[in-house]
Amino acid sequence: MIHFEDRTFLTKNGVSIFYDWRDAVGVDCDLPAIRKKADPTICDGKDRFLKGKAKGYSKICSLHSEDRLTWIFFRSLERSGHAAEFLDWCFPGWPDLRLQVTREFLYWGRRALESTIDGSVDAALASLEPDQRARGTQHTETDAAIPMATARVMVESKLQSARYKTGWEKSGNDPIRTRMKSPPRHCCGTAIRQSGKT
Repeated sequence: MIHFEDRTFLTKNGVSIFYDWRDAVGVDCDLPAIRKKADPTICDGKDRFLKGKAKGYSKICSLHSEDRLTWIFFRSLERSGHAAEFLDWCFPGWPDLRLQVTREFLYWGRRALESTIDGSVDAALASLEPDQRARGTQHTETDAAIPMATARVMVESKLQSARYKTGWEKSGNDPIRTRMKSPPRHCCGTAIRQSGKT
């Protein structure tokens, strides 16, 4: 039996990094969408560590990777066939939901069986973020999306930390950020709700 400690190493900051991205992901690691995000031989430079002990490893190899947790949770949910029940639990009484059959989930704009960004997502990003498209810089990358017949649930995964600022807070001098509205302080619904005693 292989133990967790045998599959990971610690960075200088004490973060556990998986030696093999497939061990980090665990679920459907052969599918194109996760390979494009996690396989260090084909993923984008922004998705790899560039310095330190983890240099060359994909960021998904971090035990604390939000992308890693997004894939594990939402891919498992998609495979289970219980997405409608989950959404009804998250958004009780949402009239657009009506437990309708969900289409394929999108992970970072990609269907699980595709390595390229969905055409409708790419067109929407070009329309919504013309500055990024013109400059060739990174567009907004929604972690996961659940398309439905009349609506789409967008998911941005964040691990809460009291010690560090979010990317939004750090980017105060960015010329694009200053033209955007501040993000909402409270969400209409959450992917995981607290209940009663939790």
